[in-house]
Amino acid sequence: MNLIFKALALAAALSTPALANEPYPSKTINIVLPLAAGTGMDSLVRVFGDQLQTNLGKPVVVRNETGASFLMAPQSVARSVPDGHTLLATVSPTLVISPNYFKQIPYDPDKDFHPISAYVQSPFILVASPKSGIKTAQDMIRIAREQKGALNYATFGVGTQQSLAFELIKQRYQFDMQEVPYRATQQILADVGSGDVQLAFVETAASQSMIREGKLVPLAVSSKARLELYPDVPTLEEALGQKDFEIVAWHILLAPAQTPPDVLARLRKETLAITSQPRFTDLARSLGLIVAKPQTPDEIRKMLATERERWGLVMEKAGLKHSR
Repeated sequence: MNLIFKALALAAALSTPALANEPYPSKTINIVLPLAAGTGMDSLVRVFGDQLQTNLGKPVVVRNETGASFLMAPQSVARSVPDGHTLLATVSPTLVISPNYFKQIPYDPDKDFHPISAYVQSPFILVASPKSGIKTAQDMIRIAREQKGALNYATFGVGTQQSLAFELIKQRYQFDMQEVPYRATQQILADVGSGDVQLAFVETAASQSMIREGKLVPLAVSSKARLELYPDVPTLEEALGQKDFEIVAWHILLAPAQTPPDVLARLRKETLAITSQPRFTDLARSLGLIVAKPQTPDEIRKMLATERERWGLVMEKAGLKHSR
């Protein structure tokens, strides 16, 4: 019996180095994201995944793990084996807003992940109903102050980035409006167009056709610079005459903490190459997204920490905290 145990121990010892030295990747790579198939982020991730599969010579599968207030996908990746075969593609609110809004979340945004790339910014466009009489962002503020309770706005619910964008403006300009929660972008667009609600921050690409047809009035974009899709629409900073009104969601690729440094370096190299190719950048711009300048992992961490503090202050002032 002792001989059997010794043989097994020797076999395990001999096999361990082979496994440890196995070149990356050695199997299918899964990219998990918290948004549904068909969204702009999903489209970009699939283009990225196709090219990553070509470059690395292993299958790349995109998994949409939606639900649970976008907490499911980060939790899944945080608990995965840190070998570079399971990655998280997410939007910055899962790492910035969720930790402030929920009393507890099933992952630590700082300790459980290693940033690989923050590859695009997703801005919003502030739109008004043509029936509201609002032509500019200044009109919105003036009417909201003069006609208290007359204006309402559509969001995906308290604690979402669109909701907090309105909260930031209300706090800065000392007025109030009524929030109306929705589940789908298309319903928001339809109801703002019809005048059932007066205002919304919406995705830039989704609103394109309705703006072109005059069914929505574009007031401002939430990015630092004007967008290629809407070159005549001012930024919030321009429209309101104040600085520090950038409101964007970052698209970020992360690996689980403790992923080996050589694997992280390979993934970062491939990601930077893929996200600079015209196929990727042209699609991003067509979706109203901003292709970001490369940042180091430490710069990404610093950006996320700054955003977490910024929105945390807005939420604290508004008294926003989820019950769970």
